[in-house]
Amino acid sequence: MDQDRGCTLGYAADLILFLTKQIHQNTKIVIRNGYITSIEQLEGSVWSAKLQKEFTLPATNPIPVANLAQSDSISAHKIVLAHGSEPIYPLNAALPVLDLDIALTPTQLKRYIEEKEITRMAVIGSSHSAILALKNIIDVSKNVEVIHFYRSQLRFASYQKDWILYDNTGLKGIAADWAREEYPTLSRIKKVKLSGDPIEEVNTYAEHHHTGIQAVYAVGYTKSNAPVILVRGEAVELRFDPLNGKFNIPSLYGCGIAYPEQVTDPAGNVEFAVGFFKFMKFVKRVAQDW
Repeated sequence: MDQDRGCTLGYAADLILFLTKQIHQNTKIVIRNGYITSIEQLEGSVWSAKLQKEFTLPATNPIPVANLAQSDSISAHKIVLAHGSEPIYPLNAALPVLDLDIALTPTQLKRYIEEKEITRMAVIGSSHSAILALKNIIDVSKNVEVIHFYRSQLRFASYQKDWILYDNTGLKGIAADWAREEYPTLSRIKKVKLSGDPIEEVNTYAEHHHTGIQAVYAVGYTKSNAPVILVRGEAVELRFDPLNGKFNIPSLYGCGIAYPEQVTDPAGNVEFAVGFFKFMKFVKRVAQDW
C-alpha cells in the first residue's frame, strides 16, 4: 500500500482479526471470555481477579440470565488493564443523541437516515471523528442539512522534517483532505461557533433545535469502566504514569486507548499518543521493565 497516504480502518481490522486467531492457536495463552468485576492484590503481590461469565440464552427462554451466571477467579502475578474507552455523551444533552458508531459507519448511517426519514442533523466537535461524521452525512444523503457546532477551529497535522506537529490532535488522511477541499464550500453545512460557556451554549443549541433533528456528539472519549481494584480488601485510588505504563500499585500496568502514552514533541506540545500502532510501540518499549 502507499505508505504516504492513509487507508480505511478495514485493512487494520482485518489484520487484527488475523492476529487474534493466531493468538488463540497459541497453546501458551489461555483465553477466557467474560467480565472482570474486581481485582484484588493479596499477600505477596499475588492478584486475584473475579471473572463473571454470562451465557447467551434464546429469547424464548424464560430463565433470567443472571440466574445462570457463574463466578470464577483467576490468580496472577501481574495484571495489565487494557479495557478501552468509549465516546463521551453529555448526561443532559441539549439535542437528541445519535450513536457515534453509527455516524462513523456509512452503511449504517445511510440506512438510519432513510428509515427515520431524517432531514436535519447536527455534529458537535471539531476532532477527527467529527469531520468523518460530517463527511459521511454529506456522502450518504443528498438532502440532509447539517449544523456543525464547534468550539475550536480545525487543526491539521503538519509534517516536519523528522516529526509531525499535532501528530495526535491534528486532522490527517481522508479527513484532512475533505476538511480542506470540501468542508469550506458546502452550503448544506451551517457552521456555528460555541462560546465555551455552558449556559450560553444551551441557548445556542435551543436556537437551532428543530423537530426530528439528530445530533452526533464527537467530543472525545473516556475510559470504559475499570474493575474495582482492591489491595488486601481495601479499595484504592489508581494513579497512572503515562510515561512508563505503571500504576501506583506494584505489578499493575495499563495500555491502549484507556491508558495511552504521554509524549512531548520538539515544539513542546504535550499530547497523548493515540493510535493502534502507537499503543503497540509503547507496550513493546515499556513492558521490558514490567
